[in-house]
Amino acid sequence: IHSIRELLLANTVMLGEISSPTFSEEERIRFLSNRFIEEGLHNISIDEAGNGMGGLPGKKGKKAGNILVCAHADTVFSDKVDHAMSVSADIMTGPGVGDNSLGLAAIVTLPEILRRLDVQFKDNLILMGCTRSLGRGDLGGIRFFLENNKLPLRAGISVEGIELGRLSYASVGMLRGEITVNLPDKFDWARFGATGSVAILTRVVQQIIEIPIPMNPPTQV
Repeated sequence: IHSIRELLLANTVMLGEISSPTFSEEERIRFLSNRFIEEGLHNISIDEAGNGMGGLPGKKGKKAGNILVCAHADTVFSDKVDHAMSVSADIMTGPGVGDNSLGLAAIVTLPEILRRLDVQFKDNLILMGCTRSLGRGDLGGIRFFLENNKLPLRAGISVEGIELGRLSYASVGMLRGEITVNLPDKFDWARFGATGSVAILTRVVQQIIEIPIPMNPPTQV
């Protein structure tokens, strides 16, 4: 696999220099789809959530199952940040390079890796770049795909650039919520005892902190 190192790094640079903040991943997904076309993948598409995907057929043909291999395409960096990648002999730096330009580049490079190793799986691989994963995106891209996908999936692998090469077989479950405080437009700040949203939210936070949580499984708020 070392022989393909330069291609992997080149894909990482090209993907990393396209800004892709959560909810604005269109340009990076278009690049991903174009690379899938160049690699000869099948059924290349971009769904309503903006996820970009392509298929790598397995040896079983119509009897093949499907394995989803996905990486999130969004980063925490806005388009106002300089996305220039810097590459030296033993290090690459740039906004979001580890989370998750490298992971996305690994998926883009995977078809060529398998060709050079002369490897073809029995099952089909569905390679996908997911949108809306971070922060308020709340894993929206992969949620949409799993809720609307018609193909039966036998397994799924999530590819993350940080610690690329490590296999994690357990994960942390996550439950998100959003609390909004609305104040009247003409709030009477002169009224004795009047409080703003910060005071109200502080009380809410205190109540959340007091919620009893189990030690097993390990849990935190």
